Amino acid sequence: MKEEEILPKLLSCFKETVEINQLIQKEINGKDIFDSYYESDLYKERIYKIQDLDTSIGILIGRLYKTSINLNYYYFDCPSQVYLNHIEEREKIYFDENIEADEKDFLLNEIQYFNNPEVNRSLDFGNFDCYSYGKYIDYEERFKITIRRKLEYLSQRLEKYNLTVDIQEETNIIDDNGNMIGYGTEAIVRTKIDKEIEPIETKSKNQLTANQIILLLQEIGFFIHPKIEDASKVKQAELISLITGLHQKNIKTNIQKLDKSVSENGANYQRDIDKINKILDDLV
Repeated sequence: MKEEEILPKLLSCFKETVEINQLIQKEINGKDIFDSYYESDLYKERIYKIQDLDTSIGILIGRLYKTSINLNYYYFDCPSQVYLNHIEEREKIYFDENIEADEKDFLLNEIQYFNNPEVNRSLDFGNFDCYSYGKYIDYEERFKITIRRKLEYLSQRLEKYNLTVDIQEETNIIDDNGNMIGYGTEAIVRTKIDKEIEPIETKSKNQLTANQIILLLQEIGFFIHPKIEDASKVKQAELISLITGLHQKNIKTNIQKLDKSVSENGANYQRDIDKINKILDDLV
């Protein structure tokens, strides 16, 4: 498939998926949920078609990442080169909508934008055709590097305001209310003075993530210590934050995962469990 055919094909697949889902909703409208429709060949045919379309969309999204440089097509996960091609346009739009804003406001807004991948992963085809694509991609190395490059660029521009950006990868993204809104890369803005007083070590390849630390602490009996066991999760998170230097909200979210099943926490959770078990086994 030629590069210029990727976007039209993606748009066609998204539209067809929406149309089929609308047909299903129309067909079940007003019927009992236990209606035999769900066992019918027509329903199964529609579901199989949606699954085929989802597979095609996933493949096309992967191809778009590589070809968006030549297409100069901007979207959340586009390579940093494309982002830089569009940064002036994004800045102009921001200032048009926020007439009292300055460069610092814009840069901080961009960082917040990259902290919300689940909300901002959408493809805009024009003519009011905009579709979310987050479920079709995984947290892969290429996306980590791309977001890192964009944040590094924004951090450089913030230096004149005595600000810098700490980039934390493979972490749970927490909103202001303490709710997890995604998994991936988080950017935390700090003053440069704070960074000099409290240096944050760059994560090494083998450094444990917040969730892995919680799992390790659980395995060695941390949470059954009489004083810690009786403490609230907030207090437990505060203590672990003092030990690790990690964000308290992120720690609390991972502590809460201990009360859920592995399946509820997702495939990455089982991989974290396996990693901690291997670390402990290797001690013997």
